[in-house]
Amino acid sequence: MSEPISKITKKYSVLIVEDDPLILDILVFKFNKKEWAVSSAMDGEVGLEKVAEANPDIIMLDISLPGISGYDVLVKLKETSDFASIPVLVLSNYGQPEEVNKSIQLGAVDHLIKANVIIDEVVDFATKIIDGTYTRDLKNNLPAQDLDD
Repeated sequence: MSEPISKITKKYSVLIVEDDPLILDILVFKFNKKEWAVSSAMDGEVGLEKVAEANPDIIMLDISLPGISGYDVLVKLKETSDFASIPVLVLSNYGQPEEVNKSIQLGAVDHLIKANVIIDEVVDFATKIIDGTYTRDLKNNLPAQDLDD
């Protein structure tokens, strides 16, 4: 009789760069609940420092941050060879088409508008990005929904 294979759960890691303490706490709680390793920063400069420390699988990035903006963080990440391949998911109150397009043009996987998403969905979207199963719904500026989910 062979021994059962133990199921190994892969823990992903996320760096959340968000200056709103309430949103940050909720995101940290939701990612921890899904057994992710979580690092956080409340401004762009600290966020850039934490990328080097944490080497996250994905970065959740707000645009409106004290000090350097999320756009500037995104540019610096994509210009740094060690960090350029880390997917970045922007989660921001900025929702005008030109702001969303700017995030994408600078290298974000997507730009989600805080008022349009449920926090639990953000964790699911991050998981799909890492797994390579995430697609954008360009028509509605929302991630495409899988009917099987």
